[in-house]
Amino acid sequence: MQTGIQLTGTQCYTTPQCDVTALEIGEILPSKVDLECIFDDLVQLVYREIVKYIPCYGPFKPGVQHHIPHQYSKQMSTKSEQVHFAMLYNY
Repeated sequence: MQTGIQLTGTQCYTTPQCDVTALEIGEILPSKVDLECIFDDLVQLVYREIVKYIPCYGPFKPGVQHHIPHQYSKQMSTKSEQVHFAMLYNY
């Protein structure tokens, strides 16, 4: 089965954004703000695993965030439509 894609195609680039020889490494590496966001997300993931696998931390389970919000959270919260792959090509 294949799920129907709910995101738009505006996230995909069809042409190169710049010449690779002109690309600076600083443009690729995450900024300080990006690293802080990644760190915050990883902290939540580690907390989740700690309360899951170490029984003495079980009482903290209700306070653990189980979903990290992101820009596609709203689209991901709706149920996807599933269709058989063969139906897409009228086999």
